[in-house]
Amino acid sequence: MTQRRVVLGTGAVVLGLGVALLSGPALAHADSGGAGESSGGAQASSGTSSPARGKSTATSRRAQSANQPDTTATDDRPGRSNRATAKAAASTRPKPTSAVSTPGATTPEPAAVSTPSAAETPAAAVSAAPSIAVEPTPAASGLGVSRRAVVAAARQAQINQLIASAGTVTATSGAQPATGLAATAMFSLLSGLAVQPRQTAATTTTALAPVTTSAPLLPAAPTNGVTGVLVGHSTLVMPGAFIGNAVAADWYFPTQADGSVKAQGVIWLQHGFAATNTFYSALATNLAQQTDSIVVAPTLSSLPLTFSGGCLTCVSSQQAAAAMFEDPNRTALLDSALAAGYTGVALPTRFVLAGHSAGGGFATATAADFITGSPVAQDANLAGVVMFDGVSNGALDGSLAQQLSELNGVPVYQIAAPAQGWNLFGATTNVLGAARPGQFIGVVLQGGSHVDSMLGVNPLFDAVLQLVTKPVPAGNTAATYTLSTGWINDMYAGATPEDPKYGLYAAANQQIIMGPTAAFGLPAAQANQLSFGDKIVKSLIDTVGGLFGFQLPAPVNSGNNGLDPNTAVVKPPNTNGVTGVRTGSSVLDIPCGPYGYVAPANWYFPTQADGTVQANGVIWLQHGFLGFNDWYGTLAQQLAQQTNSIVVAPDIFWFNTPLCPGCYLGGEQMREAVASMFEGSRSALNVSANAAGFQGALPQKFILTGHSAGGNFATGVAGLIADPANNNSAISDLLGVVMFDGVAQADLFAQSIGYLDAAGIPDYQIAGAPQSWNAWGATTEQYALLHPGQFTGVQIDNGSHTDVIAGDNLFAWLGEIASAIIVKPSPPGAKAAVRTLATGWINDIYAGTGPGDPVYGTYGNPNDGTYVPNQSIVLGEAGATTVPAPPPVDVARYANGQPWYEQGSVKLPFEWGLTNTTATYSVNPDGSVKVENSGNFLVPNGPRVNIVGTAVPVNPAFNTRLNVGFFFGTPGNTEPGNYWILDYAPDYSWAIVSDPTGFSGYILTRDQTVPAAEYDTLVARARQLGVWGPITPTRQDSAAIAV
Repeated sequence: MTQRRVVLGTGAVVLGLGVALLSGPALAHADSGGAGESSGGAQASSGTSSPARGKSTATSRRAQSANQPDTTATDDRPGRSNRATAKAAASTRPKPTSAVSTPGATTPEPAAVSTPSAAETPAAAVSAAPSIAVEPTPAASGLGVSRRAVVAAARQAQINQLIASAGTVTATSGAQPATGLAATAMFSLLSGLAVQPRQTAATTTTALAPVTTSAPLLPAAPTNGVTGVLVGHSTLVMPGAFIGNAVAADWYFPTQADGSVKAQGVIWLQHGFAATNTFYSALATNLAQQTDSIVVAPTLSSLPLTFSGGCLTCVSSQQAAAAMFEDPNRTALLDSALAAGYTGVALPTRFVLAGHSAGGGFATATAADFITGSPVAQDANLAGVVMFDGVSNGALDGSLAQQLSELNGVPVYQIAAPAQGWNLFGATTNVLGAARPGQFIGVVLQGGSHVDSMLGVNPLFDAVLQLVTKPVPAGNTAATYTLSTGWINDMYAGATPEDPKYGLYAAANQQIIMGPTAAFGLPAAQANQLSFGDKIVKSLIDTVGGLFGFQLPAPVNSGNNGLDPNTAVVKPPNTNGVTGVRTGSSVLDIPCGPYGYVAPANWYFPTQADGTVQANGVIWLQHGFLGFNDWYGTLAQQLAQQTNSIVVAPDIFWFNTPLCPGCYLGGEQMREAVASMFEGSRSALNVSANAAGFQGALPQKFILTGHSAGGNFATGVAGLIADPANNNSAISDLLGVVMFDGVAQADLFAQSIGYLDAAGIPDYQIAGAPQSWNAWGATTEQYALLHPGQFTGVQIDNGSHTDVIAGDNLFAWLGEIASAIIVKPSPPGAKAAVRTLATGWINDIYAGTGPGDPVYGTYGNPNDGTYVPNQSIVLGEAGATTVPAPPPVDVARYANGQPWYEQGSVKLPFEWGLTNTTATYSVNPDGSVKVENSGNFLVPNGPRVNIVGTAVPVNPAFNTRLNVGFFFGTPGNTEPGNYWILDYAPDYSWAIVSDPTGFSGYILTRDQTVPAAEYDTLVARARQLGVWGPITPTRQDSAAIAV
């Protein structure tokens, strides 16, 4: 699996570099193409257990064969009354014997892992949140217009205007763009040079319904507390194949801030035919984060004759999977989870079975096997089944209908694509509709592809999938995430389609607007709409099949699913109601310079189920130096979805030009111009939003954000608004500022922070580790000094300056690859961590809460409102530390003349063969630090050697980075230094030291020996902070460190 990822990743890099070379230096901007497919952020969830399902007093067939006593249970849940009859009848159905032995029915069932039920948002938080007054306008709707085509045409018209105004080229109306990339690159470049038309062409897109909101729409509190997802790999014992009994399994563990896993359930996610578990990593991560579930994704052979374990289409493997959940101790599953890195003592008892394509059929069959074969008391552990365009072979031989009968009362939902060859022409969806009249069974996505749920692994893989099947419409992948996670949270909570808490449910043929796409409640005519090619293929199958008595299930295009089509789709009360994010592009007129400045702008509109936009506010997202707005598409999508905000991301040129002095990212005139745009009627912002497809007036409340130099821009603009001397009326609507590794001008930053502090407006920083691209963390350190003892943000452990960069089109992907090569690769999980932190903080800003009384955001560990500097926060695979990280070093304590004992290090040539290595530091009269390193050669009593040098701090306000020299006098005091104190104990009992490259590493302690567990912990922390060289133990005294 690792090798596969390496191959795919290497191929992606090579392809990206090739395209970059072909594109040349003129590549500057790309046409945005539909809503992104990423979503994240912790969603509220509930651990409320459902009552036990009704079941026959007859025991399972497995239990009967073992002569085990009967077990009975009662059920008062609606829809479960016929379970006993169904199960009793099932006992007469022949079933192959499983190769897995199962415990008897008398084995006591373990207690379910309990989690608190989600509650409504506290009244105090809601009342404290600002209200948003927006002028209502008539709603407009429609989904038939191609936004990409219209935007491209409008943008080409703008470019033609621009070129014509420059007097260089005369473009006819019939001229076609050479390429979207070249055209938009020229548009961005000329805009930056202030060569602009004064009349911009409005982008004609399908209009959105207007903003209509009062109090902020926020998720219910408390949230599920998930800060990230930790991924592990192991094998899972699973008999049932021709030869072999083990399969590869990927595990996804949702972590809390302290690193613990408090999941409310387990989700078995089964891949489709001819696929593997790695194809679904994006889906699995989203399921784990949004539902607070441990997700296991095994790889099964698609062919019965397999030599590696389970088989996707084998009944014996389906029974083996069911037996794993029937085992009260979940032994096979727990062993696999522990091998993958799980640290708990047991797995949650509740579980959901899910799968794509043939994996959906596997999930349904396994669920039926569990119900017919499990002890009565365990039935309630199965929360439900979710299929991602599931395809069951049982749809052809009648066994699927039998399985659904056995699953009476168990939710079985399908997220279907319209009928096509890849989903057996909708056979499973049609059988599901026929077998469960009057019950909600799922939705069909507009124009869906069979691989809607598979995108997100990497762009190259996504492209191949769509070439093999059919293109995935914009927003469909995000829609599968939103639908499935909402349904699963409802399954755990015991909520129903009639009375949901988290999920979205539509009546038959009723639509749910989900950003740029839509879902229709099943049964629906859309589910059986065939393309021209599929009509031909299906006709051939029907003709040939008719000769042999074979017939596909009849289409089910209408009917009743238990919901009223005349009642609007219910907004789930425990969510912000956002169903998707619709994007648009236009130009934004910024009143800067003598002729004004035209900035290309991307807009992101969060939609409700009825297509309206009820946003809490507007977020201005500013790119960094040498950046483009497209590079931040994933962040913008998640900000819009998770915080219910309209996001605008404009392109502003990086350099000053004589054509428009001050009209650039670092210009004072540009900051003043943008500050003025939020006053009064905000005509420029509203015009641009409407040109991008929005209708009505934007919300009044707003938040300013930015990356790198864009962080400086955001804080500077906020400072101008907050400056009392400017009397800017927008001060009452400015809620806060968030910087993504912001790099600010020191004087401007200090002045702006002073104004914001006086106005009570928060400004937070999500920083990367010190590096040249963020001026060695100068702004992060300055902010910590300005606010001692207060929360100012976090630093991503070993974070890159480009952790925030990720987008949803080719140009963004190339930017992500280039930034990783030129700057520094982002550590695993860091990009998701940045988005999780930002969305949580912004929701708190809307709610009027923050670091002292957190509701949505993560500010520490424990996240109890107490600020502790240098406190580690677990964010799945990534980590963060509250700044300052580390705090300023007291040189008198660090360099007190007492030895530091080296417990482990990356052995450099001059250290080879040394034992009893020590470092002794003391302060020289001139304030520099004397450095004396010593050790014995080969054996404890070997020849003693030492070397003496001098160190000077390069960041004297913190003393965490020093320059050490041994041979050429006192070293210089300029950044970056070569001796970095990455972390240290508050009592100075240990320290971790490295250098700017992260290759060298030293584990230093005041005690000559330390326990092995402490050593391992310190090495793990060094790795988390970016030390990548091989750390090996250093022998101290006569005994080696036991590791």
